[in-house]
Amino acid sequence: REATMIAEDRHFFSHAGFDPIGIVRAFWNNWQSEDDLRQGGSTLGQQLVKNTVLGRSYGYQDKIEEILLSVAVDARLSKHDIMQLYLNTIPYGSNVYGVEAASRWYFGKSVRDLSVAESATLASLPKHPSYLSPFGEHVDELMLRRDYILSQLHERGVIDEEVYANALSETLRLAKPQMPIRAPHFVMEVRKE
Repeated sequence: REATMIAEDRHFFSHAGFDPIGIVRAFWNNWQSEDDLRQGGSTLGQQLVKNTVLGRSYGYQDKIEEILLSVAVDARLSKHDIMQLYLNTIPYGSNVYGVEAASRWYFGKSVRDLSVAESATLASLPKHPSYLSPFGEHVDELMLRRDYILSQLHERGVIDEEVYANALSETLRLAKPQMPIRAPHFVMEVRKE
C-alpha cells in the first residue's frame, strides 16, 4: 500500500478525491515534455473511477467527469475501501488485474509473501503496465522506477536503512509467464461485452 501511494498518489490521505496541485504539475510537465510517456495527475480515486466506471478518458470534459465522480467516491467510501478497490481492479499488464493476480503472475506467490523489492516493482507497473513489464524490453526503466519508490519509502521512514539496502540489491526472481487463455485480447473483449 505504501509503495503504491508513493508511486501513484502521495497525498492520498489528505485530499478529497482529486489533487489540484498534482493536476497542475502534470499539465505543466506534459506541456514541456518531448517524451511519449506523459505524467499523470490522477489520484487513486480518479484512477479507480476511470478503470471501473468511465473507461479511458480522451479530453478535458472526461477529466472533469472523472474528478467529480472521484470526489463522490471519496465522500462515500473510506480511504481504506478506496485503496482496497484500487488494488483489486487496477491493470498490471498482460491482462492481469489486481495486485494479488499480478503477484502470482509475475512472482508466483501471494502478495502477502512479497519482499519489499517485489512490492515496489508491482507498485511501479500501473504507470505504464505493458511498457514496464518485467517480461518486456524496458526492464531497466522498471528497475529505475522501483529504485525510486524504494528511495522514497526509505526517505519517509517506511523502511529502515538495512531493508532499503537489501531491497536495492535484491535480484528479482520472476515466475515463468503462463498464458492460460488462448487469444486473451479476444477473450477479454468478449467478457467485457
